[in-house]
Amino acid sequence: MRSTLALIILAAALLLLPGCRKPVTKAKTQAQEAPAEVSSGGGLRGEPEMVPQGEVPALPDGVAAMVEGNPVTEARLDELLARRPQAAKLDPSARDRIRGKLLQREIDAVLQRLALAKAGLEITMDELDAEVAKQTAEQGGPEKFQAGLDGAFTNISEYREALARQLAMNRLLDQQSPVLVTDEDLEKAFKVRRRFPSSRTLEFKYSLILRRVAQDAAPEIVEAQRKHLEELRGRIPGGLTFEEAVTKHSQHFNKEKAGLVDFTPAASVEPAVSKTLARLKPGEVSEPLRVNDGWMLLRLEAKRHAVDPDSQKQKERLRTQLSESKKTQRYEKFMRQAREQAAIQLAPIYE
Repeated sequence: MRSTLALIILAAALLLLPGCRKPVTKAKTQAQEAPAEVSSGGGLRGEPEMVPQGEVPALPDGVAAMVEGNPVTEARLDELLARRPQAAKLDPSARDRIRGKLLQREIDAVLQRLALAKAGLEITMDELDAEVAKQTAEQGGPEKFQAGLDGAFTNISEYREALARQLAMNRLLDQQSPVLVTDEDLEKAFKVRRRFPSSRTLEFKYSLILRRVAQDAAPEIVEAQRKHLEELRGRIPGGLTFEEAVTKHSQHFNKEKAGLVDFTPAASVEPAVSKTLARLKPGEVSEPLRVNDGWMLLRLEAKRHAVDPDSQKQKERLRTQLSESKKTQRYEKFMRQAREQAAIQLAPIYE
């Protein structure tokens, strides 16, 4: 689930794809009607114009790009760049990259407005007010909400316009290609997640033999206890059982239970013990291991990954994640096709 701050930045950035790919320069070369322009407020304006056959007119001064007859001006890019104080400290090439991203964002905004106008889709003021109020509350109040806007280098007016467009685009895409996460999709993803769970869920069942050594023990005593366990380990495959070795030699409090430790989370044991058990196979006995209390022999009985007792909640969270991922892919595909099909002409400096 995206955080509200991420949603604010995402909406303000118009779901900009990563990188700074230059739009493909395209212009209509056959006599045809140029589409109506989009005003700065998002509405349609202007009369259709005829583009002479075979002629690609130069862009007017101060225009960075023309998108289906709708200008994106240099003044608009200057305004957006000025909101980013750190940009003034960057070298010219870095500023140019930011400017290119802003241009791509503005081109995408025009394409979105055109698609929504063609579909006759818009978000009502009540719907927009309700969504803004919801996000303000989730953010923790007006002050934190405003801080989110500042962090996204936008203002409330442009944020509302971008949010309205985002909500309308979601509605349009839901109509054209609804996102469906099937039970088969969910089960497949759930099995993958269970196959590669976080190491924090790993649990061990093991037996141990402990020979205690004081923290300030002389080196020869420390080494003597290590050798004792090393010799003991060598005798276990030859007839001495691990359980017998526990009874005769272990100084651990659980020796009465044959040294058995039931399933315990990896995070609950010493890191050295956890790492050693993770490498062992069931029935395998470790080499002498130095631990806080002395020296230890470990035998792994079994290991497993902890199962969420309420796996249904886990599945529902996964369903939401899959849905969001599919919606992102759907949006990226829509915008990629829109850019490919639109008549977009760039000023030479951006080509």
